[in-house]
Amino acid sequence: MCLLAFEVGEQGLKWAKKMWSRVSHHNIKYACTDGNKAYKKAIYGAKHVVSKSETCLVESFNAKLRRCVACLKRKTGAYAKSKDALKRNLKFFMFQDFIINNYTIFNF
Repeated sequence: MCLLAFEVGEQGLKWAKKMWSRVSHHNIKYACTDGNKAYKKAIYGAKHVVSKSETCLVESFNAKLRRCVACLKRKTGAYAKSKDALKRNLKFFMFQDFIINNYTIFNF
């Protein structure tokens, strides 16, 4: 699985269009979604496949995010103070392997 982009916000038509605009230039042949109605209106130029079985990798990644990023855990008192703070947490989580493995380069 290759993560092309992510978007923080409520999953409506505006969100879906913004997300699709971030990834559509990658010459995507198939877009697999969970059936959210907003995707039907936002996705163009690719075959739209609606199937839970095709989104299992994304769902497992989301579960890992909820386990590892405190403010995404269900039934928790932790929260992100802003969308920017949440985006920073997500970026750190996604790139932590790169940061940890390459930290010695920047360690003086």
